[in-house]
Amino acid sequence: MARRRRKRRLHWIPILLISCVLGFAGVITANERLDMGMSLPTWEEIRQWLEVEEAPTVIADADVSVHFVDVGQGDACLIRAGSSNVLIDAGDNVDENDIAGYLQAQEIQRLDAVFITHPHADHIGKMAQVIKEFEIGAVYMPQIPDEIVPTSYTYTNLLQTIKEKGLTIKKVTPGEELALDKGSIQMMGPVEEYEDLNDMSAVLKFTYEDASFLLTGDMEKTAERDLLESGQSMGARVIKLGHHGSSTSSSQAFLEAVDPSYAVISCGEGNKYNHPHTETLERMTKLNIRTFRTDRDGTVIFETDGKDISFQTVGKAG
Repeated sequence: MARRRRKRRLHWIPILLISCVLGFAGVITANERLDMGMSLPTWEEIRQWLEVEEAPTVIADADVSVHFVDVGQGDACLIRAGSSNVLIDAGDNVDENDIAGYLQAQEIQRLDAVFITHPHADHIGKMAQVIKEFEIGAVYMPQIPDEIVPTSYTYTNLLQTIKEKGLTIKKVTPGEELALDKGSIQMMGPVEEYEDLNDMSAVLKFTYEDASFLLTGDMEKTAERDLLESGQSMGARVIKLGHHGSSTSSSQAFLEAVDPSYAVISCGEGNKYNHPHTETLERMTKLNIRTFRTDRDGTVIFETDGKDISFQTVGKAG
């Protein structure tokens, strides 16, 4: 049974304030927007205009945190689950992406596991550096079909680094689970072989009691459909949207199956791909999913005690 999402109450006072502000400022009014064929402002627009921030529940005893680290146009997620630390992807190989520095600032010396969702440079760019500088328990990655295995220096250097460290790569296998000190990571996809490297992304769900986080790499709509048809339980309270918020991912059917309260889009400021795409953002608004973006919010950190979830945004430098 799908979890029923608590509806937010829209108070009339902020809307009246907006009407006054827009009227006095000479900005387009609601009636004028309708006359011009424009839609009425969304709650997200209202929230931004008034600089209203929804205060999360303060969790005094949170012992689990999930960090969606701002690495520019790329992905990197750190899970801190009691004494266990897991890194999923490591951003692109650019100077401003200091994922190793972020881990050091968290006083992390050992990563119990690192997951490579797929070997595109914006997901593995700094992984070789991380493997060199930290103690690593295990490395996981999907088995990529020979026809689409990349031959880039970034990927071959990563493989060489893993070998030199005396590690082997464990296959991400749907149905397998990695137990952590607090909670576990369920490996959910890919459930098929694809010709597109994005669709070969590892799909992972981290669960700690009643709190769950779905991490989708760059998975696109074809793989989303197959994942839904696999019959696995998709529900999660937080989702990291696929492919940096691209319109090729995050289909309506998939989002409805996951039924998240929060979504995170990991993308770079002013990126050349125009991520996130308007179609994706419109779906988020339609489904009433509170959405964070690393290009605007910086690093996004969720904390949970296994029941409640709170969030904070570190913000962009400068």
